[in-house]
Amino acid sequence: MSGFNELVYDGVPFIQKSHIELARLTQSLTWPRIILLVTTYTILYTLTLAIYRLFLSPLASFPGPFLAKITHWYEFYYNVVHAGKYYEKIRELHDKYGPVVRVTPDEIHINEPSAYNDIFVVGATRKTNAYPRFSNGTGFEDMTAISTSHDAHRRLRVPLDKLFVRNSILRIESRVADRVARLCDRLSSYQETGEVVNLTNALSSLTTDIISSVIFEEPSDYLGDPDFNSEWYETLKQGGRNVFVFKHLPWIIGALGKPLIRYFVTHVTRWTIWDEKARREVLLIRKRPSDGSKTREKTTVLDHLVHSDLVEKEFGSGGFPRLAQLIQQAGAHNVSHTLGTMVTYLLMSPEKLRPLQKELELIWSEYDGKSTAPSWIELEKAPYLSAVVAEGLRMAIGGMNRTPRVFPNDEIKICGWLIPRGEC
Repeated sequence: MSGFNELVYDGVPFIQKSHIELARLTQSLTWPRIILLVTTYTILYTLTLAIYRLFLSPLASFPGPFLAKITHWYEFYYNVVHAGKYYEKIRELHDKYGPVVRVTPDEIHINEPSAYNDIFVVGATRKTNAYPRFSNGTGFEDMTAISTSHDAHRRLRVPLDKLFVRNSILRIESRVADRVARLCDRLSSYQETGEVVNLTNALSSLTTDIISSVIFEEPSDYLGDPDFNSEWYETLKQGGRNVFVFKHLPWIIGALGKPLIRYFVTHVTRWTIWDEKARREVLLIRKRPSDGSKTREKTTVLDHLVHSDLVEKEFGSGGFPRLAQLIQQAGAHNVSHTLGTMVTYLLMSPEKLRPLQKELELIWSEYDGKSTAPSWIELEKAPYLSAVVAEGLRMAIGGMNRTPRVFPNDEIKICGWLIPRGEC
C-alpha cells in the first residue's frame, strides 16, 4: 500500500458502493417511470405558473379572458391558427372588458386614444424599453436586441437620426425623383396593353431602389426587373407568414431559424449580392477621410455609419451589412405599404381622387414645356396632397405586431388603472 486509506462503508469500498447505488437507480428508471416523472413535473409547473399569473402577478387584477391571463397559447391560436386575427379578437375583448384589457400573461392592451401620448413618449419624458418577446421571429435578434434597452436604443439613434432629418432628405431629393420618374415610365408602357400590373410589387421595387440609393453608392435596380420582382416578393411574403410562429416558439428560430437564415443570406442570390455590396463599400469608405465621406455630394448612410465609433462599438465591423439591411427593409416595406394604401383607397373613392388630380394638374401646368418638375418644397404646400399623405400614414400600419412598451422606472395611470413599472 502507498499509504492511501480506502474509504469503506458497510464493509464495501465507497467507490464500489456508489457504482452499485447508481446501477440500482438506473435500473429503477424505466421508461414508464420517466414519463410519469416528466408528466408530474410538467403538471405541477403548469399549475404553479397558472396560480402565479392568476393571483400573484402584478397584472392579476386587470380584466381579461381566463386563457389569455394564464398562457400565450391564447394569442398563438388567433395569430397562427387564424392567420393574424388576434387584433380582431382584442377589439372584441375591449367591447366586453373596457378600455384596459390583459391580452397575454404579461401584457396590457389599451384602447383609449387620449392615452396615446402617455404611452408613446419621447425619451426626455421617461425611460421606455421595448418588449423583448416582440423581437423574436425576426432572425436578427442580435441586432434588434440593442433596441430593447432605452439607453442602448438612444445611443444607436444618435448617428442615424441626423441622416433622416428634413435637410438630409432634401439633399437626396433628386435620387427619389429619378426613381419615381422611372416607375412612371414603366407604368406608362403598360397603357392600352391590357396587361395587369401588380402595383404592390411595383411600389416595393420603387421604395427598395430609393432606400438602396440612400444606403449604397451602387443602388439596386429592382425597377428594371420585367416582372417587378414578383418571385422575390412572394418569397419574402411566405417568410413573413412565419413571424408569428417564431415569436411564440423562439426555440425554433434558435435551433432551426437562425441556421436557415444564415444559409439563405449566404446562398440566396439577392441577399448574397446585398452583403457583398455592403462589405465592398465598407472597405471603400474606410479608405476615405471621415470628413470627405460625410460631405461629398453622393454621401450615403454607410458613409456615416462606418465612421461612427459608436456603431462599431455596438455591432463590430461585421455588423454594418446587417444594420444596413435592417434599414433597407424598414424603409422599403413601410413606405411601399403606405403608398399602396393611399392608391387603393383613392381608386375606391373617386370623389376623393378627383380633387387631388385637379390640385396636381394645376401645379404641373406651371411646368409645361420645362425640363424640371415641382420640388418637394412646392408639393408640400399643396393642402389636399398633404392631407392625403397624412391620412395614408394614419391608415397604413407599418408593423406586423403590436408595439408594446415597458416603463422600467415609472408607474403610469391609464383610464383609472395603475400599470406597475416594468410591465407592458
